[in-house]
Amino acid sequence: KQLNVRPIRDPKWQHVTHDQDRIALIGFGAASISCATFLSRLGYKHIDIFEREKFVEGGGVLKSQVSKLRHTKTNIDWEVQQLLHLNPQIEIKYGQCIDLKDKQAIHDRFIEDMKYDAVFVGAGNQRVNGPQDIIGQAD
Repeated sequence: KQLNVRPIRDPKWQHVTHDQDRIALIGFGAASISCATFLSRLGYKHIDIFEREKFVEGGGVLKSQVSKLRHTKTNIDWEVQQLLHLNPQIEIKYGQCIDLKDKQAIHDRFIEDMKYDAVFVGAGNQRVNGPQDIIGQAD
């Protein structure tokens, strides 16, 4: 299989360097995999994914709880491998317990304490009331 999407930006776009920007993604499900893929294609290199459960290994609830009749784990694993091939600098940090209902605490922990430039909350619906959020400054 191939991704069938060019892993680089359109050469006509103005070049923007994102070498120093640090992005944190909370959750390792479909939303964070997609977010990390697109950020990597846009040139972001320093992306850390925080996942509470070690057994998830990419795919989140889709992989661990949705019926195998609706997807195959092979496809999800392939998406994760494509992401890691696209951006080998991505770090996946397991065992992180984060209170996702308190946006200020997320901001304080990731933006102030850990010095990330932005945080994407892509946790499953069982963890957050509302849609995924991006916390931080967007250019």
